[in-house]
Amino acid sequence: MQPIAAARPRTYARIAGALYLIVIVAGIFAEIFVRSRLVVSGLAEVFLCLWLLVMGVNEERWREQAAA
Repeated sequence: MQPIAAARPRTYARIAGALYLIVIVAGIFAEIFVRSRLVVSGLAEVFLCLWLLVMGVNEERWREQAAA
């Protein structure tokens, strides 16, 4: 088993982003169909999810911080 510092942080960020996006989409669905309104803070969370999915994390910086 690999230690966390040796694992691929970009992969973990994308997986986290995908799971987070699923949670946000379910929340938005609930807001629209259960309460009939959309919360603006949900949009900010969607953009964070998309950022994690598209950009990921900077692996070099991640490893530098893990080594320190």
